[in-house]
Amino acid sequence: MKKSVLILLLLLFVAALPSYAKKEEDVPKPVVVTFLKDNCDDCDALDMVRQSAEEEYGRRINFININIEDTDADYEKLMARYNIKTAPTTLFINSQYKITKKVSDYLPYNIYMKNIIEINR
Repeated sequence: MKKSVLILLLLLFVAALPSYAKKEEDVPKPVVVTFLKDNCDDCDALDMVRQSAEEEYGRRINFININIEDTDADYEKLMARYNIKTAPTTLFINSQYKITKKVSDYLPYNIYMKNIIEINR
């Protein structure tokens, strides 16, 4: 009797595990959205900084680049929503999807990484 109760409890515990164990893809990740444009020296320099950060944090943070010269309606809505007027502009968004920082200029590596560390907490 005790053995069958223990087995039943064990089966119930194992069946409940998937609901408690979160997969990596189920956990919200911070996001860095960078608005760039073609033929922009600051944009090219910032993209190099972004690439370095993505190499280090790419598994924990989503990095997205958007060209502000793209005429896609969804991009235009996004730019209007966040008042994106110039490139480069970077939005640092934490895992609760709150913008922690908006910078409309080139960011040196050390300042960019400071913002990366802040949203990755």
